[in-house]
Amino acid sequence: EEGAFLNTIGGDDGINDIFFSDSLQSISSDEIRHLNLSKVENLNIYAITNLGRILDTTLITSVSVSGTVNTIPESGFAGMTSLSEVNINEGVEKIGNKAFINCNSLPSITIPKSVKEIAHSAFAFCSQLTDVSFSPSSTISKIGDNAFESCDNLVNFDMSNANSLTDLGKGVFKNCTSLQSINFTATKVGYFQEEVFKNCSSLTSVSFTNDNVVHFFDKESFANTAISTFNIPKYTAGHDAFHPDAFKDCNNLVAFADPETNFSYTVVSGILYSCASDTNRTPISLIRFPNSKDGEATILGTSISRAAFKHAGKVSKVIMDHQIT
Repeated sequence: EEGAFLNTIGGDDGINDIFFSDSLQSISSDEIRHLNLSKVENLNIYAITNLGRILDTTLITSVSVSGTVNTIPESGFAGMTSLSEVNINEGVEKIGNKAFINCNSLPSITIPKSVKEIAHSAFAFCSQLTDVSFSPSSTISKIGDNAFESCDNLVNFDMSNANSLTDLGKGVFKNCTSLQSINFTATKVGYFQEEVFKNCSSLTSVSFTNDNVVHFFDKESFANTAISTFNIPKYTAGHDAFHPDAFKDCNNLVAFADPETNFSYTVVSGILYSCASDTNRTPISLIRFPNSKDGEATILGTSISRAAFKHAGKVSKVIMDHQIT
């Protein structure tokens, strides 16, 4: 019977490769526990519609998941420290919570176009992960909280094919200390949630979506990054798009850059102001003084926001030569 068969295969019989074929339509966590995977190096998941959690093993180096598997389950391949090759085929629609967490030998991953969601912590703490890309015509719409947290060798996260991406969770890239630049111009991301880039200490460049509105930069969304000039998106929603702590501990930040197409914000001498929606984009209120901009600051507009100077530690003098309300 099936359970007895599962109990007999595995490393004790000298088997190094396991193929789950199309004759087996599902396998549960309880059934997987019967398998002795102590010496198995290559795992091919083929035509199983209900994939149970694969228990931790340190020898598996290669995994291939068939497109007939709809969802890679929570912790499905978690902690496989020797896993260096993952092939996810077209048809898989979701990569579950912590599916590949702590797979410390995985160098790269290509997300097939059929995947719509990468869930919470799916690739977190994959310390050797350097490259992530999405296949052409990708349907990815959501990347969950902490999905790539502490991938401290991640240098390339290519979203040029991620045209459907709208939902970027909290802390997605938190502690990715090797990430230097990232480009959202092909996406539809309009909300940068808490800690999304916190402690990305090498991050110097962020490019935003060209055609969609950015609504909000949340608490510590760019905290402790190396950005020196922050490029304001082409379009933002209203005059309240920045949390007071969005740029906390950004000790290299000396200026904001004006896109000249934004009728909610304008930049003068590197200082961020809300503006009137007239052709001159007349400054109204000082929104944010850059953290590390030094010297004197002459205030334009008619008001100063509550957190305008919250993290500005190097300004030496503030000049207000007109009435401020």
